[in-house]
Amino acid sequence: MKIGPTRRLVVVAVLSVLTLGGPARADSEQTARAAADIAPLADTSLTPPGSSPLSLDSVQVSVPSSWFVEDPGYTCGDVQQGMVFINEPPGLPNDNGCKLPANVVELSTAPAKLPPGYHQTVINSVPAFERSTGSGRTLTETVRAVGTQVMAKGPLAPRVVATLTHSPLSVVLGSAVGSAPTGWRHVDFGGLSFSVPRQWAVQRVDWWGGCPFNIASGTLLLSTARYLSAPGCPLVPGTAGYLAGRPGMVLFAGPEVPAAPADAKCLAHNHLRICIDPPPPSTGGFSPGHELNLLTAQVRVPHRATPDQVEIGLTGSGVLPLDVFDSIRPAADGLPPEERGSSPVMRSVPATVGGLLEAVGGPPGLPVRPLPGTVRLQGPRTYTARVDRTGRYEVAVVPGRYESSGTSPLYQDGQARCNALRTVMAVAGRHTTANVYCQER
Repeated sequence: MKIGPTRRLVVVAVLSVLTLGGPARADSEQTARAAADIAPLADTSLTPPGSSPLSLDSVQVSVPSSWFVEDPGYTCGDVQQGMVFINEPPGLPNDNGCKLPANVVELSTAPAKLPPGYHQTVINSVPAFERSTGSGRTLTETVRAVGTQVMAKGPLAPRVVATLTHSPLSVVLGSAVGSAPTGWRHVDFGGLSFSVPRQWAVQRVDWWGGCPFNIASGTLLLSTARYLSAPGCPLVPGTAGYLAGRPGMVLFAGPEVPAAPADAKCLAHNHLRICIDPPPPSTGGFSPGHELNLLTAQVRVPHRATPDQVEIGLTGSGVLPLDVFDSIRPAADGLPPEERGSSPVMRSVPATVGGLLEAVGGPPGLPVRPLPGTVRLQGPRTYTARVDRTGRYEVAVVPGRYESSGTSPLYQDGQARCNALRTVMAVAGRHTTANVYCQER
């Protein structure tokens, strides 16, 4: 994929997803958001200190951050204790004295047929087939899981396999949340409307292209892609740590944006056609548009002649990039006619918002409990809804973005406020779920 003067053009990469403060936060979010359709999260606790996650498709493993990630332009030097190959058989040029290190990992698309010698297992909740051969420096651990093969050779092979988990990409493409977290920044650009963390910096440029660097951490880059930038570029380290995914987003919207690759995976999402760039080809190596530390997609925007290109950093458990990706939709003028109106939030067809008021937390083993009470929705207008004895409420609203809160006489005598985990976007003619949670100690 083509990226700017401070970004990596041909990334030999590491796929992780935007960190949410560790596994405890991820677990609590997954419990509290039970009503949302969330795929199994990437387990960030499996990445040891000093290591970085690497992913291919739906699977992620972690290796020491100093390990080198191979690409076709590599000329050997100090490769530390290990190397990683993506969709490329392990090997180095014979004409320059290069030797493979003691530990080698290969991530590749798994062949359709399973050879003899594998046994069925589950590794960190991921169903898999595993085979082990040799010992010591000749030890080889091979795992096939969710369409991906992980082959680890050398003394550290068991440690690498023990870090296997779901990839952040699988979380993003296998989940739906329908609304952005409370307090995020709402952005309209290039015919798209989306949300990002408010603390991210916003940078505006007009170039397309650039150097082979990673995306900027904590930054939303918006480009009109009016001209091609091809500056002289310094060399960058190809280690797993340097190439690890970073929390950020890039949106190119302009004449230089190319069409989606022929082998892109296209899907319909929020009235948009989004084509996800594929991983590196099975013939080995990396090429522009085939990068592992980013979700890169061409987005066909209504009423625009050329597509937009979206790039979202994949780090952590997968929830943060999921929230960003799932918030992408057409700007108001690109919505279907029945969802348009004289303003972005005051459309002719009403929406409904409803959900549960629940008590969560408390002593270990205590289940989620529905509560009676009142829920308040604040947005283009303010609404108050009564919650029945089963903990449910529903109210008709004008379309727009709403924050939800509530109180219950059974929670701190109705004096404490309960909150939703995120704002919701009420869409004309549709029902939107907004659960409100009262946190017990």
